[in-house]
Amino acid sequence: IAKGTNGFQVAMLGGPSNFVLGTPGGYYNAIGVGCVNRDNWPLVRVHKTGGLDPNTNQDILVDPGTALTAAPSWVKDAGAIVLINNGFAGSPQQGLIQAPAGDGMLNWAQADFVRKVSSMTFGFFDTLRPNIRQVNATTTDPGIPDFSGLAAQIGNVRVQDLVAQMDPPQSKQPAGTSVILEIRGASTFGNSNVLYDPTTNDTLGTAFGGTGAGRGNLLNPNYACEAYRYSKPNGGPAFDTPRVPATGLTPYVTEDRIGSLREASTGLLPRYLNVRLIMTNNVSVTPAVSPSLRSLTLVYSLQQTN
Repeated sequence: IAKGTNGFQVAMLGGPSNFVLGTPGGYYNAIGVGCVNRDNWPLVRVHKTGGLDPNTNQDILVDPGTALTAAPSWVKDAGAIVLINNGFAGSPQQGLIQAPAGDGMLNWAQADFVRKVSSMTFGFFDTLRPNIRQVNATTTDPGIPDFSGLAAQIGNVRVQDLVAQMDPPQSKQPAGTSVILEIRGASTFGNSNVLYDPTTNDTLGTAFGGTGAGRGNLLNPNYACEAYRYSKPNGGPAFDTPRVPATGLTPYVTEDRIGSLREASTGLLPRYLNVRLIMTNNVSVTPAVSPSLRSLTLVYSLQQTN
């Protein structure tokens, strides 16, 4: 379970701990450090990690690139009460103790993470009703323009060409960064006529016991992220029922490969399109540099299907 009280696995120098009896032992070198007439156990770790100061309720932020001196730091610890009873400063209500700047606790592993790539996923939108809106819980306004009504007049229409415009464009992004648009399509998917409502609790499809009626998947970024997994047979008693059925679901492609999304029967793009942005930071410089985006515009033309 990922909780704030979890810490990295450590090995301790000093006597064994028994928190049930209130003796932390070698925990942060609390008790039993060294031997009689001998030096204390050596410090195998020094650190300065900041933390939340319980006295001011303010974060103590530390820049690891400039923190060159070890210092006591506030940490979450499941044994806070026992440690406080053994002389540590802390707040039992918040589960915080002030760990010493150095101790006999040796981390088994250390990992430093730098986010280089981030993604932002939009929900699937209906190319025939790009401005659809939900009037109330049961009424939908198709919006303007509404191309879905053309079927009764000239037959179905689908997207022929699509161009994306980003501001700022890639040529204006900081050196070493990028913003890449990826597109995919779907011919149909469950609840494509119901707009996403983040307040609904009905998130499960019929295969998982829910009615599915309240889950809107149009413009639903959650469905867009899970579409691959939940369009496959993985529900029901025999695990042979898709949670949210979808047909014609394509992989993501960059704009220059959008032709690979065209449906074989029409040579046109699927009715429902989904886009995501892949944003790459330049982490090879200090400080790291990130790209930015003020607006994204999709312009497309429609053509009558054969």
